[in-house]
Amino acid sequence: MRKLNKTDRDILYLVCVQGMDYKEIADSFGISYAAAKQRYWTAKNNLKKIILKEGEI
Repeated sequence: MRKLNKTDRDILYLVCVQGMDYKEIADSFGISYAAAKQRYWTAKNNLKKIILKEGEI
C-alpha cells in the first residue's frame, strides 16, 4: 500500500475500511460521482499491478 500515491491509498481506505460509497467519496474529494468510481477502479488496479510485480521478484 505504501507504494500507491496518497489519493489511491485514501480512496481504497475510504471504500474498503470505512465503507464509504461513491457519493460520499465524491463529496469529500469535491469530484463527481463518476470520477469517484473511476478513481476507485484506478486505485484498485494500481494496487493489483504492484502486488503482481512484487510477486515476480
